[in-house]
Amino acid sequence: MRITTVVSSRLFLSIVIVVLLFFIAVLLTRSDEAVCPPPAAAAEQSPPEPVAEVTPSPSPSSPAPSGGRPPEPDTSSWDNHTLAVVVPFRDRFEEMLIFVPYMHRFLNFQKVKHRIYIVNQIDAYRFNRASLINVGYLRAREHCDYMAMHDVDLLPLNRNLSYRFPGERLFHVASPEYHPRYHYPKFVGGILIVTMEHFPEGTSTDRRVRKRDMEKCFNQAAVTHKRDRITGVHSVDYKILKANKLTIDGAEVEVLNVRLECDHERTPWCDCSGQAAEQEAAARRAEDSGKAADAAKPAGKSG
Repeated sequence: MRITTVVSSRLFLSIVIVVLLFFIAVLLTRSDEAVCPPPAAAAEQSPPEPVAEVTPSPSPSSPAPSGGRPPEPDTSSWDNHTLAVVVPFRDRFEEMLIFVPYMHRFLNFQKVKHRIYIVNQIDAYRFNRASLINVGYLRAREHCDYMAMHDVDLLPLNRNLSYRFPGERLFHVASPEYHPRYHYPKFVGGILIVTMEHFPEGTSTDRRVRKRDMEKCFNQAAVTHKRDRITGVHSVDYKILKANKLTIDGAEVEVLNVRLECDHERTPWCDCSGQAAEQEAAARRAEDSGKAADAAKPAGKSG
């Protein structure tokens, strides 16, 4: 009786093991079919549809493509007007390296033909924004029919800020009330667009602006008591020492090294320290000495 019971137990365990192995084999077969369909089923499936590549539109702040200078756009369908971006400038080279390529891309995005002029004041006198703009106007009027008086530290971030031809009006892109420092009723600063035809009638030498700028060192208003008509566009006294055409990240710019003249009797506010005249005289002596040395060199020889 005992032997029969042991045999029955072993037989039962064997049957259970066989059944379990059968079910495990069935489960493994089904999982393989789910993961890897048979060749016939795979052949019946249609190939995946191609995915379209989406390239974002270029923005003014996007860098140039790697591998060199980006191609120039086709301007044949653009407006016939040409904008002169005139930037009064002194010792702001880091800003210039950002400003020039950014504005080039921004204006290309708006399909505005343009030239950029950096008017660099290199003399020792006080920075004279109005006179530098006048110099830029005189330089650009042969090639452009309207201009943007533009500070180098202002960049348009909104693509809807139009730099297109303003027609018979002035267009102030950077309105004075939004400027963090220079909020004056008749302030001409920031970014102002005007036609070359109307610029000589403009307000680049507004007395209120001069009073604000010069009262720290010289009370010009107490001397003139009227609008300053001495230093306008037709009487600006200057000398362009060098004109360099540069390319910065694919953007062309003309840099004018300008020396302004100062009449200490008529416009003494150009030299607040009283030392600029002496520094300018020393610079001129050095320049004349260099020219004399070059003239004295024998022909065909260089030092």
